[in-house]
Amino acid sequence: MNKRLNILAVALLSSFIIGQSEENKSQVKVTKMNDSFYLVESTGAFPVNSLVFSGEDGLLIVDSGFQQTSKEFKEKISKIGSGKVKYIINTHNHPDHYGGNTMWSGEATIIIHEKALGAISGAYYGLTPLSDPDDIPQIALTDGMNLNLEFNNQIVQIRPIAGGHTHNDLLVYFKDSKIACMGGLLYSDQFPAVITGGGGNAEKFIQIHKSLLDSWPKDVTIIAGHGPVLSKSEFKDYHKMITKSYQLVNTALSSGESVDNVVDKDLLKDFHEWGDGPITSTRSWTTVIDRGLNPVEPSGLKSIAERMTNVYMEDGLKTAIKEYKKLKLENSGEYQFNEFELNMLGYHLSYRDKWDDAIKIFKLNISEYPESVNPYDSIGEAYMNRGDKKKAIKYFKKALEIDPEYPSSLAALEKLRSNI
Repeated sequence: MNKRLNILAVALLSSFIIGQSEENKSQVKVTKMNDSFYLVESTGAFPVNSLVFSGEDGLLIVDSGFQQTSKEFKEKISKIGSGKVKYIINTHNHPDHYGGNTMWSGEATIIIHEKALGAISGAYYGLTPLSDPDDIPQIALTDGMNLNLEFNNQIVQIRPIAGGHTHNDLLVYFKDSKIACMGGLLYSDQFPAVITGGGGNAEKFIQIHKSLLDSWPKDVTIIAGHGPVLSKSEFKDYHKMITKSYQLVNTALSSGESVDNVVDKDLLKDFHEWGDGPITSTRSWTTVIDRGLNPVEPSGLKSIAERMTNVYMEDGLKTAIKEYKKLKLENSGEYQFNEFELNMLGYHLSYRDKWDDAIKIFKLNISEYPESVNPYDSIGEAYMNRGDKKKAIKYFKKALEIDPEYPSSLAALEKLRSNI
């Protein structure tokens, strides 16, 4: 992938379709924190945390995990309390956090940020929407609109806190129990994931952490979206790490260094333990800091993916690809021709079980951008999901030839090899 594109958004979206190779292997672990709270870790492409709050009113879930782990998730939490889910709070619009919503269609009230509605509805240009009307969130908060939910004799504070991870993050705080759920605002064992293409900003991310440190009590328990649970003192140490690493990289980039130079010089050598996570890396953290200094302005061009979906729904994929090639030749200045457009189209076809068509789009992306890592990673995921390990390994290896640190390819290849 072009290093200036937001690889993290793609990696997170791709997690929607990666499952365990062994269907009988447990993917969901439930840990009892106390009589009311249960930590749930679901593992798809990587682990993601959820929290279940149980009491006389029923169950409240913060983030429902991956779609492919949702059946086991539901089975395991059905043994908690009454087993009846009344509320689901999705902390943001990434499918590793809302993928399980469909297991409670028409049963639970879903709460989310208003800016995440499009993603969770499953809408994508001309393609048929994924979600049933019952899956659409019933409560959508806007920026500045805080919600105090009375549930199980406690106050659950839900607050939009945009600009760190994405533009649609919600922070969930159980005031009486002093438990905070941060979703994508905390990857507690690796560098932050800041989705610059989705409204995130590295500097804002650090400011948000500082504000939370100043406001939370000393004995708060902090649930990360990814990684271990932290105490306030541990969260303070994490904040120091991201602040210092940000300052080092920001100073170098501001003096004219490039992202490649910063990475090649190993400027963050003292932070290596934070740069080898399953999602983020030293390069990704350096890149999002650079994007804060050098934001990419909206092009104002039309989406080629939108045009292709309209043709696809009317005349099929072959005609849609012909239209792509014709417009690129004749109207290249009118549409966005980039790998991200094609990649997202491929993913959204795969979400609808159009696997053959998705693979053809990924192959088109490879032919258009043969030196970019992401098209190879994406087609590797498609073959992995189809059970073709040989082809999946082939493409993941190719991705790593281009970028040896590419997180999703590293994680997927390790998983495939461990199950051979």
